[in-house]
Amino acid sequence: STGISTVPDVMFEGHEKLWSGLSLDWSKFSREHFKPAYEYVKNHPEHLIDREEMVRDYCKSELKRLADGMDEPSLGLFNHFLEQWQGAQARFDAVDALSEQFRVLDGQLNDWAGRAMQQKMDLKEVMGRSWAAAFIRTCWRNGVLKRYGAPVDASALDLPKVQFTEFPQLPAGAFDHVQTLYLRGVQAPAEQFRGFVRGFSELHTLDLSANGLTEVPIAPGDLAKLTRLDLSGNRLVVDPEVQQALDGLGAVESLDLSDNPLNTLDISRMTRLKVLNVRKDIPRLVLGYMIKDRLGQPVFGTNTHHTKQAVDDVRAGQNIEYRIAFPASFGPGSYSVSTALVSTDTHLTNNYEWRDLALIFKVANTSRPHFIG
Repeated sequence: STGISTVPDVMFEGHEKLWSGLSLDWSKFSREHFKPAYEYVKNHPEHLIDREEMVRDYCKSELKRLADGMDEPSLGLFNHFLEQWQGAQARFDAVDALSEQFRVLDGQLNDWAGRAMQQKMDLKEVMGRSWAAAFIRTCWRNGVLKRYGAPVDASALDLPKVQFTEFPQLPAGAFDHVQTLYLRGVQAPAEQFRGFVRGFSELHTLDLSANGLTEVPIAPGDLAKLTRLDLSGNRLVVDPEVQQALDGLGAVESLDLSDNPLNTLDISRMTRLKVLNVRKDIPRLVLGYMIKDRLGQPVFGTNTHHTKQAVDDVRAGQNIEYRIAFPASFGPGSYSVSTALVSTDTHLTNNYEWRDLALIFKVANTSRPHFIG
């Protein structure tokens, strides 16, 4: 074994016999120098070099380089890698894909951080980009380690609360391990948010609070698994574009829109929504409810304006619980409950929320004479 870390170009033509006598430490080879040597050995098996050992040594050193600065013991990481990928070609392809992904990511982060200095941006943004780039690299490395059995938390990325004029580009598929992304107080343009969050396709939780947003920066079809979204502390007014964006968040179960000048809001298409936080003072709140049969025909309905139970001066963050009792003389069949939060006896003035199929239930007659309706 020698300290050689590269094979001269002349070895790839006219010196085939010399390869049989080579004894090299392939762990010392960089990706740039290992790839041509590996391709040559793969295409010239007569040279009797142990390709499995060659790739094993290279992969071990390359994984260690990619996990630079991490605490996971390289042996444990490498053993998991060997178990997941069988054979020299599969192992080389797996490591090479990681190396290429990190090469692209590292280049994009360096370009992004460098532009702030070249353009003489505010010192806070210059430092913020440097910190954020380091956080993103660490998050990527944690994802690699987690993939191969390391006991690290790779599911969250929390960027520093520094204003950015732009986000870095990210290679596709590099952050599929991230399920929670915090982007509080970044104040970047909406289009920058839209492009950046697209790189985290497996997100379950997204915090976009305190960013001065006037639109929802999630494109249709993006973030299909998102269940928790925090848009508090922005400048959202519900216009057709904002409403359309909210309608597209079909998987969201928890939505925080507090501290936004919302005016009206329709969440009827957010069919999985369980928690909605708006935290806006409401001068007068009326609950309306209606029960419909299986054909959608109303069979009973009223609201707290007609029952003289409207609530005045509702404060932001105040919790109100309604308990409603009435004679439920329904015939056998399937029924649904629709609810609405409004300000008067009609939904045409301030329609804060409207939900069809808020509850579905069935009625069975077990002890009374048969009737319908």
